[in-house]
Amino acid sequence: MRSVSRLFTVVAGLLLLLLLAGISGWLTRHHWVPFALNQALTGVEVTELRGLTVTRATGSLSAEIEQLHLLTDSGLGITFEGARLTDLPALLRSEATSQLHINSVSLQSSATAQTGAPSPTSPSSPTGRTPEHPASTVANGTQPSQFLISDTLHSLRNIPINKVAVDALYWPQKIDGHLSVTALNAPGHQISAQILSSRCTSCTLETEILAPDEGTVSIQILLSHQGKRASEFQGTLEIKDTLPGVPGAVNWRLDSRLHVLAQRLAPLIEQLEVAPSSSTANATDWIAIAQSLNGDIQLTLLGEVPEELRNIADIRNLSATLHAPALSLDVPEEMAGIPLTVTYASEAPLALDVQSISPLLVNSVQGEFEVKLIPATDSNAPTDKASAPPILETDIALATEQSAPKALFDGFVNLAQLAPLASSEKWKSILGDYGLAELSGRSSFTGRAGLPAFDTFTSSSTPPGLRDLSVQVATKEPVRFLLSLPEKSNPLAATGWQNLLVKASLAQPLTITADRIPGTVALRIPLLEFDSAMLQKSQREALPKTPKLIGKLRDLQCDALPDIACALSLDTQLTTLDLADSKTALTAVKLETAATITKPSGSQGFDASFTNLNLVAEKMISGPLNILTPEFFTQQASCQIQGPGFSCNAPQLAISIAPLSLKENRIEGAVFLKDLSIQGNSNTKYGLSARAQFHGEGLNVKALGKFEASFATDGQLEMKDGLISGTSALSSGPIKVTSSWQHNMDTGKGQLDLELPESTFSPDNALSHAIQGLPVDIVDGHLSASARLHWPAKGQDQLSLTMRNTGLQYNESFAVGVNAALQLQQSKGHWISQKPARVSIDKVDTGVAVNNLHFTLALQPDGDITLKDFAAELLEGVLTSQQLTWNQDGEERRSLVKFTGISIGALAREMESTNFAASGLLDATLPLTTDRQGVTIQDGNLQSRPPGGRLRYYGAFSQAMLGNNPQLKLIAGALEDYNYRDIQGTVNYPLSGDLLLNMKLTGRSDAIDANRDLIINLNLENNVPTMLRSLRASRDLTDVLEQQVQ
Repeated sequence: MRSVSRLFTVVAGLLLLLLLAGISGWLTRHHWVPFALNQALTGVEVTELRGLTVTRATGSLSAEIEQLHLLTDSGLGITFEGARLTDLPALLRSEATSQLHINSVSLQSSATAQTGAPSPTSPSSPTGRTPEHPASTVANGTQPSQFLISDTLHSLRNIPINKVAVDALYWPQKIDGHLSVTALNAPGHQISAQILSSRCTSCTLETEILAPDEGTVSIQILLSHQGKRASEFQGTLEIKDTLPGVPGAVNWRLDSRLHVLAQRLAPLIEQLEVAPSSSTANATDWIAIAQSLNGDIQLTLLGEVPEELRNIADIRNLSATLHAPALSLDVPEEMAGIPLTVTYASEAPLALDVQSISPLLVNSVQGEFEVKLIPATDSNAPTDKASAPPILETDIALATEQSAPKALFDGFVNLAQLAPLASSEKWKSILGDYGLAELSGRSSFTGRAGLPAFDTFTSSSTPPGLRDLSVQVATKEPVRFLLSLPEKSNPLAATGWQNLLVKASLAQPLTITADRIPGTVALRIPLLEFDSAMLQKSQREALPKTPKLIGKLRDLQCDALPDIACALSLDTQLTTLDLADSKTALTAVKLETAATITKPSGSQGFDASFTNLNLVAEKMISGPLNILTPEFFTQQASCQIQGPGFSCNAPQLAISIAPLSLKENRIEGAVFLKDLSIQGNSNTKYGLSARAQFHGEGLNVKALGKFEASFATDGQLEMKDGLISGTSALSSGPIKVTSSWQHNMDTGKGQLDLELPESTFSPDNALSHAIQGLPVDIVDGHLSASARLHWPAKGQDQLSLTMRNTGLQYNESFAVGVNAALQLQQSKGHWISQKPARVSIDKVDTGVAVNNLHFTLALQPDGDITLKDFAAELLEGVLTSQQLTWNQDGEERRSLVKFTGISIGALAREMESTNFAASGLLDATLPLTTDRQGVTIQDGNLQSRPPGGRLRYYGAFSQAMLGNNPQLKLIAGALEDYNYRDIQGTVNYPLSGDLLLNMKLTGRSDAIDANRDLIINLNLENNVPTMLRSLRASRDLTDVLEQQVQ
């Protein structure tokens, strides 16, 4: 009994110990179960376990876990809540009958898992403590577990669970809302799953995995929306062969296909309420672009996968095809300014042969497709997008050279379809105050480019881009558009150009090249021809007389776009340039130059330099001022353009004028500007101001249509606010003139001030050495003058002239010792004297010398020139007149001249006659009449002074005249020695110049009868101009000037 009791005690003690051990193990299960599981798991670690219970119901064991935390080697934290696994014994059987149901699964990235931050889930999302644990075993230095396809396939084929259901799967960093997952493991190693989203209740993702044997697995993924297929993926892995030299190792062959119906993705994306990541107002809505995608896309992928798949680099010998017969994509209005549609069409798939993914080595890529850019039509319009004329259309062919892909393309651009683009608000803001309308024209382009090498997509050091880009562009139809310039800040405001019709065409194709894109681009235009016309606001076509700008742009070369450093040659012609609000215009303006244009780094402006700049016009008119073929040339000039303004400089500019005319005055020759500076500002009315010094040699001047001179000049000029002004010094022979002048381009009015300091003349330094064509030459003495002239003539011109002991010569006549100071001004087309001027002349010799002339000179408003109180010495007598008058317009004027005490003897000596001698004095009164025909005397009278005198006239008549005329013989004999007591007579001087003297002589002749009076009536006729010419022939001006000095 005691032994029984002792046995009972031992058994009871053992049972008690077992009971205590079982109770202790069950109570500490949350500590040793994770440890035991971690010993069996690879790549994942159990970090926390709570609420593990095992129950038995309906004859089967089930396990429930309230919460389970796992951490993968990659640092992904996984939290299970409310997990229930039924039929635990079935896990050990070959037939899968167990079912796993999980209330929620939460996934967190490594950063969130380590910081312990709560998941940004909905309020109903499960929560729990996230363990503070190292990121992964990789971080601790251990290697990740080995992934073998065979093992994975074996595991799929032998999953012991029949059904898995997850009510809610949360992944805050990847998924908005939550997913629900249901998976079934059907007999025949077929696994199917269905995934639903809380964001899209009508969306379904169905997956089916079939593993009929250990060497084959296929997967099918189907995405549906509202019961319609949106995309489908099918893929197969099967054993291909074993690797040589590696026992037991195999290769797997990958065969996959993805089919996407793009048009069915749009409502799916919309229902998912996917929004762009950027919140800025100008952000591109890529989701909206993706939603507009329409068409079928088929992608196939074939390749070789090793048994041990360590990373993506192990996948080799891939070949892929992409086939999309017709795709379209809408570009939103905010990107281009108007809605656009991009279409893609291909008859055959694009083929890609990939040797290696990492590093990416591509053996070849090839295929052909067509791309069009079409203005999007109204969504309510029935017109098919594909039928609308495209803005751009191009055919693209892909190929591979030495493992480098390339694209060959050719197409055209239809500019007429860009009209809506130019009128869009986006492009209006880009163009600013410039307007662009009625675009038309068609351009073609061809080219090639190296596509990014595929390894650049995986390389951080070499960003992907195009290589060896080459494009040629030609115009099939001229480009045509209307350009409206800003009303304010118009660069052509001074010319009146506001609206332009522009036409342009490429005579030779332009080329665009680049070694790499992104990168600098080179542009070359061999020859661009353009034609622009000025239009009124209502015009759409140029009229025959519309001003036009025609030109050619040659050899444009830009080597580093978008940085601007371009060289070009320009040849333009402007039919008419009429400066707005002014009376200045130019015709047939031509410009030729070579230029370089640069934009310095960080600058908002441009720098331009010009070589061999030549600007020439057929004619320039500014009011009454005319310039024929004005030409401007400089070897070098530079400009800086900044905003609405610019500044230009040229060290030297040659100006050729042939000629500059102002009524009967003209000047021609070349003037050289030095240090020319031009400033421009389109915000001002005139836009231009300029300043320069100038120099000219051999300028030829013709004044009043007959006076000519050649002179040199130096000075400076300035143009500002539409006013051209300057000062200059002119020199020619003995003349050195200073001048200042200005010309208003608005009104065409101008003013010239001339100043001639006192100049000294001599026969060797006469005025004719400087000015040819003058009727009167200045050959002695001194002269100073000043003048102010205006154009158009307005009766305000002034002239001041001072002569001091001046010698004048008119043909063979001359005057010496001239002293006068004249102040003249213009009035009603005539020069008038401001006040009468006193004039004195030592001697005037027209054949008969007149000495000591004194008179008061006045020029009257009616054109009369008057010499008042005229007095002079003539033939030892006196010549006087109260007033001598003649009219510049040829109107008839009458004057009275008196000769007092004229010596007949002096007259005989002046005539240098050898057969005539006389003595005595004469007085005469001569009424002069002047008009446009000349000078006449009618019925002048002649009277001798007592006591008379003596005449000795030998050979007064020829023998033929004497003949048988005894009376004539008597008179001839009497005149040989005739003592007259009285001479009376009349004087007439007609326009013919023949002086008629009718004289009555009373006296006695010793040869006839010394005691009886002999009265002789004598009529004499002599041509005065001929006589004076004869007398002047014996005069020598040099002798007269020498006598004047003595």
